[in-house]
Amino acid sequence: MNKIYHRNIILESNDFQNMVCLQTDLYGKGNHNWTLGRLYGWRYGLWSPESRNLEIFTKSAELFFDEDGALVGFIILEACGGNTATIFAQDDEQILEEMVRFLDMGGNFKKMYSIYCSESSLLEIEVLRNHKYISMSYEDTTFEYCAEDIVLPAIDLPNGYTLTDENIFMDTERLERFRFSVFNPNENFDEEIAWAYRYSRENPIRKKELCIVLLDERKNPVSSCMGYFDVVNSDVEIEVVCTKKEEEGKGFAKAVIAECIRRALEMGAKRVNISGWNSLTKHLYSSFGKNKKNQKINMKKGN
Repeated sequence: MNKIYHRNIILESNDFQNMVCLQTDLYGKGNHNWTLGRLYGWRYGLWSPESRNLEIFTKSAELFFDEDGALVGFIILEACGGNTATIFAQDDEQILEEMVRFLDMGGNFKKMYSIYCSESSLLEIEVLRNHKYISMSYEDTTFEYCAEDIVLPAIDLPNGYTLTDENIFMDTERLERFRFSVFNPNENFDEEIAWAYRYSRENPIRKKELCIVLLDERKNPVSSCMGYFDVVNSDVEIEVVCTKKEEEGKGFAKAVIAECIRRALEMGAKRVNISGWNSLTKHLYSSFGKNKKNQKINMKKGN
């Protein structure tokens, strides 16, 4: 490979689908920076007015091509316009050098970036260190389960409590207000947030039958999670696990996750992934049998 060029993502083109194809290939080869579910979550997660600004959004993904025009890598800012970058590329030193040099120059926003990468991405880490990046902290941990290693717990729910999904519980706005209130207890569910939730429903790998809801005896949501199914890799990403504050500590989060996993296995999933950011979630998410831990690290430019 002799020449590599790069540009912003063009949303009106087939760029995102090409990113999906490359990430599918990378993930199948063991690149665990993100699952496909997380990539789709980025594309359909326009949670702030700024992210809906076309100029800002397109600058939040930089695509790298070889001289034949084939996509060989891309960089994503998980928060549009933010300073946290993730690199997606095959283990090729020339490609990674070009991508890190782009970030060294300030990328599209002329900033100094934090790079989140998998602890197992040894060549990427070596290239970053050669450019004076140093490991600053551990970030989220993804627990990857193979279907044959999963152990599902027995589910014992209080009388009147029922597990269902978004195909059956069709009061979508009520459910979205519940999820929002759990993660943002002191904020208002306004039209901006309602728009973002409506847009996120367009995510094509978001499966309603894997979006599990636990209802109490009055049919109010008390716990929930969402499943994203990557059919090509037979992989499910579980996201947005939430439980009503006053219902915490009763095993409800474990119940909705277990139900999501059970259904995913029935649908043919061979792997299940779920990521935790703190000791409590990591303990819970690692409790469904033998798993592989994919630890993310945060690397920043040293002085």
